Amino acid sequence: MITAPSPRTGPATRGDRPPQAQTLVVAAGLAAAAGVIHIKAGIDHAPHWWAFGVFFGVVAYAQLGWAYAVYRGRAGERLLRVALYGSLAVTAIWLMSRTAGMPIGPWAWEPEPIAVADTVATLDQLALAALVGAWLRPSGRAGRLFGWLRGNHAVRLGMMLASASLLALAFGSHSHS
Repeated sequence: MITAPSPRTGPATRGDRPPQAQTLVVAAGLAAAAGVIHIKAGIDHAPHWWAFGVFFGVVAYAQLGWAYAVYRGRAGERLLRVALYGSLAVTAIWLMSRTAGMPIGPWAWEPEPIAVADTVATLDQLALAALVGAWLRPSGRAGRLFGWLRGNHAVRLGMMLASASLLALAFGSHSHS
């Protein structure tokens, strides 16, 4: 478990968290950013086919719930693994939908256009997977590849992607031809 904040004082401040926990808080922020983008994706896709709306709703709920659990210091290794593999799975689905197209829905096997918001959400999810993977296995392959993303580097990456997520939400659009 990561350091939990005191219920009396609220969430711990940046100085109260060890560097590893800061990395997980950044990952939580990335999950929340992707979750908010997925809420908008659900709103955009639900009129085309209800199952797409449900899918994006479930993904957003999971990402925002995971972000809250990590932020509050209540995420164990199992929940971290779920987020890592879940983020990679959603990224794989995005990649398939942009290259070959999804096998179901009104535009089966027709690739979706790549848009700013979905690209940024995918970057959020990939960065989350890198941070969590390096945190779970610091001496493993992910730790060796992404170990430099600890502490302040993780915070910088999180701030850049969170800013990009907000801009993508504000100015991005999605359409089908």
